[in-house]
Parts: sequence; structure tokens; C-alpha cells
Amino acid sequence: PQDVDSLWELLEASSHAPEARSFDIAQLFWYAGGALVMLAMGWFMEKAWDDGGMAVALALSLGYTAAFAGLGYKLLRSGYRIAGAVLFLLAVSMTPFTVSTLLLVSHLSSLEITTHESLIIELATLVVSLFVLKLVRVSLLTAPVFAMLWFFSMTVAALISGDGDMFLGIGGTYFNYISMAIGFVILVIAFATDLNFGRNEEDYSWWGYIF
Repeated sequence: PQDVDSLWELLEASSHAPEARSFDIAQLFWYAGGALVMLAMGWFMEKAWDDGGMAVALALSLGYTAAFAGLGYKLLRSGYRIAGAVLFLLAVSMTPFTVSTLLLVSHLSSLEITTHESLIIELATLVVSLFVLKLVRVSLLTAPVFAMLWFFSMTVAALISGDGDMFLGIGGTYFNYISMAIGFVILVIAFATDLNFGRNEEDYSWWGYIF
């Protein structure tokens, strides 16, 4: 009887945990909603650019970044961890558009983004991703970090080879080798992250293994 009582108390305590760590249907809807917002924002920002010009598009991108981050912070404080993380991910995803528009508005870039400017955009997005991850310790926010590492490697490969017109180097043997190499590096980083941080509170290595 004593074992049954203690086991029942343990089960009751675990069922009242703040938030389950396993993947569920609500989490799927949060991710799907975030993807839908990204698609809608891509269309909307392009239309804002065409109708209002570069300055309007820059102001809107900064405004939406602040709005996403503010609402994400509010949801995190309210206990909606995944929803808040998705909104912070949306805020980070505005960085490439914001930086490229800023380059155009400041006349540091032409209407066509060069390979060197792509490097600036990717580095800026990587720095912002790491900064947000440091502030908001949710594993979902490692996704843009690992994604930018791959994009950055492809841009560096384009600079070294001089084949900057190739779309991400898809189909080129040289780029395939670089992609495999960066894949191995990301795998090592994910494994090291796994060893150092574990999977108790957040699984920071999960997105690294996916990428």
C-alpha cells in the first residue's frame, strides 16, 4: 500500500507539470501558424516595398520585429513557451529583410544583392539569432543559428570559387563538398551541445541534428 500511495502521488505531480516537453498537436499548430505568418509577411513586405518604397518597407520591418518580440515576451511570461518562441523566431526572421533594406536605404547597396552583401546579411542574422537565444532560452531559437551557419558556408564557398551567380551553389561539386563539410561541423556542434547542456530543461541540440 505504501508503494501504491507514493506512486500515485508521483503520477499526480507529473500530470500537473506546467508544460509537457513532448511534441503535441498544439505545438504543431503553433509551428504551422508561424510558417503561415512568414509566408504572409513575405508577400506583404514585397507589396509595401512596391507601393511605399524602401523607407516604408524598412519602417514596417522594424515595427513588426518589435511587435513580434514584444508579444513573444508577453506570451513567455504568461507560460506559453512554444508560442512565445515562435514569435521570437518571427522577429529573428525579419533580420535579413531589415538588413538588406537598410543597405539599400543607406545607398551601400544596389538593387541587386551581391555575394559580399549576402555575407553581411547572414552574419547579422547569425549574431541576432545568438543574441535572442541568449536572452530567450528556448530550443526552437537554435534553428535560425544552424540555418545561418549553412547559408554562411555556401556564401563563403561562392566567394572562394568566384561562382557567385550560382543559386546557393546547388549542383556544383565544389559546393556539395562544402555543404557536406558544414553538415559535419554542425553535427559536431550539436553533439557537443548535447554533452554540455543535456536535455533536461531544453534540448538545444535537436535542431542541430535536424540540420
